[in-house]
Amino acid sequence: MTLAARPKTFEIRLRGALDDLASLREAVRKELDKVDEMARQIYQGIFAVDAAQNTTSSTYLPLAGGQMTGNITFSGTQTVDGVDVSAHAANTSNPHSVTAAQASALALADLPLCYFAFHELSSVAAGNALAYDNDPRQLHGITAFQSVAADGDTFTQTFLLKAGTYTFSFFGMTKNDCGKVDITLDGTSIATAQDWYSLAVARNVQKDVAAVVVAASTRHTLQVKVNGHNAGSSGYYVRLTYIAVK
Repeated sequence: MTLAARPKTFEIRLRGALDDLASLREAVRKELDKVDEMARQIYQGIFAVDAAQNTTSSTYLPLAGGQMTGNITFSGTQTVDGVDVSAHAANTSNPHSVTAAQASALALADLPLCYFAFHELSSVAAGNALAYDNDPRQLHGITAFQSVAADGDTFTQTFLLKAGTYTFSFFGMTKNDCGKVDITLDGTSIATAQDWYSLAVARNVQKDVAAVVVAASTRHTLQVKVNGHNAGSSGYYVRLTYIAVK
């Protein structure tokens, strides 16, 4: 090959490379046209769904928060926190009400496993009203008692408690003028002749009634009734600071 022929050969190769580059550019353009068409079809599909729902894509409920309007129809049983909301919705006479079973299921989930209340919050069922003594040597500095005390004095406390086995603790003061008490829970005896007498004053005394089985998760009524007194006692007082259940 002569020196004069070399530029001609180079020109041929250059043209071939340019042709290949043009072909590649055309192929890329065609693929981009396909992508544009797919995007257009997807957009049209979303717009069609929005139009059918009489809404726009900007009003879809976000993953967190937001507000829905209109009716929601479920198929089958739908539950929220264990409550059958499909049965709730089926109550056409009052769709915003809840059944007794639904209310119970919701309430029982939150019932406490313990209880504490000062005796001064007790309700007198029989006898005189509650009076109070301030005593710095007594825990919480106070005792409450019916005064003037008499045989048959009765007080109650009501509270919510989940079913289970508990210890009922009565915290108070023993003295030489105190009586004996019978204790019931929901009308069933849990203790009899619990004696609050002592010859000398004893503060911060706790008397426990253990292994009390609470069968139902509901509101309960504890009743304490004076029933006689120790032979050495001169009265029927019951001096308590608090009642606890745990």
